[in-house]
Amino acid sequence: MSPRGETKGKGQIVHKRFFWKNLVSLMAISLIPVILLGAFAIIIANTYVRRDVRAVNEVMLGQAREMVEYVFGELDSINIVFTASPSIMDNARSILGHEGGISFEEVQMLRILQNFLDGPVNSRAYFHSIYIYFDDSPNRFLSSGIGIVDTETFTDIHWIDSYLNKPAGIEGWTQIRSIHNNVTDTVHDNIISIYRRIHFPGRRTPEGVIVLNIRADYINNLLDNFRSRPDNILLVYDEDGNVLFYSSGDAQSMVSYSESGPYEVIRLFSQRYSWEFVSVTPTASLYVMAFGITTATVAILAVLSILAIIIAFRMNRHIYSGLYRLMEIFDAAQNQRPIPFVSAAKSNEYLYIAQNIVKTFVEHDYLKMQLSERKYRLQAMELNALRAQIHPHFLFNVLETLYWKVFSLTKDKNDANVIIEHLSDVLKYSLYGKSDTVSLKDEIKYTESYLAIQRLRFKLAVEWEYDEKDWEIIVPKLILQPIIENSIHHGICEAKNKICIKICIYAEGDKMSILITDDGAGISPQNLTQLRNRLEQSDDIVPSDHIGLLNTHKRLVLMHGDGCGIKINSEEGKGASVHLTLLRKLQEQRS
Repeated sequence: MSPRGETKGKGQIVHKRFFWKNLVSLMAISLIPVILLGAFAIIIANTYVRRDVRAVNEVMLGQAREMVEYVFGELDSINIVFTASPSIMDNARSILGHEGGISFEEVQMLRILQNFLDGPVNSRAYFHSIYIYFDDSPNRFLSSGIGIVDTETFTDIHWIDSYLNKPAGIEGWTQIRSIHNNVTDTVHDNIISIYRRIHFPGRRTPEGVIVLNIRADYINNLLDNFRSRPDNILLVYDEDGNVLFYSSGDAQSMVSYSESGPYEVIRLFSQRYSWEFVSVTPTASLYVMAFGITTATVAILAVLSILAIIIAFRMNRHIYSGLYRLMEIFDAAQNQRPIPFVSAAKSNEYLYIAQNIVKTFVEHDYLKMQLSERKYRLQAMELNALRAQIHPHFLFNVLETLYWKVFSLTKDKNDANVIIEHLSDVLKYSLYGKSDTVSLKDEIKYTESYLAIQRLRFKLAVEWEYDEKDWEIIVPKLILQPIIENSIHHGICEAKNKICIKICIYAEGDKMSILITDDGAGISPQNLTQLRNRLEQSDDIVPSDHIGLLNTHKRLVLMHGDGCGIKINSEEGKGASVHLTLLRKLQEQRS
């Protein structure tokens, strides 16, 4: 057998092993989530169903409380109208206080009051009646649907005793009552009466009461709409523990439920009426639900397991076929053989992508490396070019020769020697040292040498403002001189013989700011706009009168990032200010 045939036979064995190994892996990957999901579903069914049912019951009970409070809130609206309208209250009390006939005006007012009371009762099915009673008319009161009622001839007067016997400090309360249509009638209506005392404006003592009678059966039926389950019962207790309302079902047997017994109990309290809303659910029904969910989960698990096995087999066969072709492609590339062509329409997307990756990987990686290296070199060359514009090397030796020649001619130090000496210091500072950054202290010392030369040429006043504790902050080399030179050139040469320059250096958090202002000629609005545009958009330095300014901005952006650089403000005829922003780095942070 040839080596190639032997290799092919071994490859087939490896491929079969891969096929079955991958099939087992896919089946495990498919079945494990299904099994875990089923286990979690069963745990949730047995552990969290009760919690979820409780949450639903709490929501439904809260909605029931809101609805009941809304129904009984009508009394507050009626009470507010009486409290806010003293004339209505006075007229009502005056009408009830007349034992004899009443005037035409009082008849009209009585009709208004009657309409006011009849409106809510006629428009809302749960209202039975509304009574208004004043203390100074003990034998008469106003009733919806009737008008003025005499207590001696009316059957429903027991509520007056409840009002008169209630302590004065209690402003509102609830009472369970039954109302008979007449004395001999055995049919009665179950009523919940809500009492609210009447207060006249400016008086602390209440002088009457408004009674809203609610049909209890209507509220009971209303509670039925908020039951979460058929065996769920809703109960409403007053402040004395009496059952006011209850939903349909076996509610009476649950009035004496035990919270430690076979019931799931939820309580909500109504601050408005001091009522307690209670939801009661038999615990046994919760386990019935959990058992049903568990049974359904097991059945679903069995079906999903079968589907997972079928899908895993088909996926493995598809993946195996694709990977086999993919290995052929990479093997051909490794051995420098022609790469098999794979049509995207006849095969899967993985093979098509692999073919293009193999064809372009080497070229792409090589080009990416070249691009990165070129970018680095361009930045380094740009920095070197920017610095080379400021300090030509050859001048240093010439200046040393001039210094001693002038000294030999004058036999003493003069202004020329001072200029040459300071200029030599400037060149030494510029040429010597491999680092592109220096301490703030060295930069200020160099700038002072530069300014000493300029003071011999011009009437120049310079004010420094800085904190010596910032001297160790690292700044780009030759960062101040181009800006100061720009101020002197455009300030003195274009405006006057003298100029005042102020240099403020201060640190703010992780940034350091340098503000250089002058009182020179300033910059015209048109030139200022052009200069700002060059600072914002130029990647390459364009030759101009402000080459030092542009160079400095470019250096700051390259060395400290886009958040740093130069901003310029100026007013023509009044001077200019240049604001430099750079990162605040200390000696140990220098890279």
